[in-house]
Amino acid sequence: MNDKNTIITLLRDEFNRWEDLLARMSEAQLTAPISGSDWSIKDVIAHVRAWQQVSTARIEAALRNGEPALPNWLGGQDPESEAHREQFNATINERNRDVAWPEIYRRWRDGFLRLIALSEQVPERDMLAVDRYAWIEGYALIAVLEGSLAHHREHQEEIDASGTVLERKLNTSAPSTKPPTMSPATIDEYIAGFPPDVQEILHKVRATIRKAALDAQEVISYRMPAFRQHGILVYFAAFKKHIGLFPPVRGDAKLEEATSVYAGPKGNLKFPLDEPIPYALIGRIVKLRVKQDRAHAQAKKAKR
Repeated sequence: MNDKNTIITLLRDEFNRWEDLLARMSEAQLTAPISGSDWSIKDVIAHVRAWQQVSTARIEAALRNGEPALPNWLGGQDPESEAHREQFNATINERNRDVAWPEIYRRWRDGFLRLIALSEQVPERDMLAVDRYAWIEGYALIAVLEGSLAHHREHQEEIDASGTVLERKLNTSAPSTKPPTMSPATIDEYIAGFPPDVQEILHKVRATIRKAALDAQEVISYRMPAFRQHGILVYFAAFKKHIGLFPPVRGDAKLEEATSVYAGPKGNLKFPLDEPIPYALIGRIVKLRVKQDRAHAQAKKAKR
């Protein structure tokens, strides 16, 4: 991913998704073992929260231009060490085993929101520059956020696949416009997870993008439909009350003005489901992204 605002939006959406899931369960359900595992959902939340401490330490280090102050449960070891991974996870589990659920939840919630808030303070050029920070040699800082997002999604998918009470409880609730939590393999599969009226809109958005980007390839990236040419042109996704389009429009003043009514605080576009979807405007956005993507690819080629 090459856009700071998009990854932060995805993190915020992931946080809201977990908040929604956890709010549907009683404490007894949250602390009972997951089917086929010795862990409970409480244990999973403690686990992802602990590893997110590493991500937060790295973002804090970037902001102060120093070295990360890593959590002490690592015992001074490199958090990337595969040889110590089982030991790390066992330590996390042991330290949190007797902590009550409300405190586990508070730590996770506060930690997740803090990571998002800190990440918003990092300049985009610092977030995207490879080798900007020696302690993540070979990677851009945005990879830290991508890792935290992927880790939460990995465990949510494992919970759903286990057939736990969490999944059953969700399946007996009121219909939702949210897609299945298991990652779709294709855009068709993604769209099929929504109610018919939302599916119709998504199909039209997809066709609009395809018409404006004939050479682009359809992909699923971060569990969202996307179109890739040299790089990702656009992502689109359905939410409870809107269709989202990422990344923000940049580099065309007239188009930025035309889309401003749909732009959120970070510039990502939200098209309300209860209003006509501006398909022609989406087409203009995609054509701009195609032009920008080609220019970026040519500039990279010229530097070689």
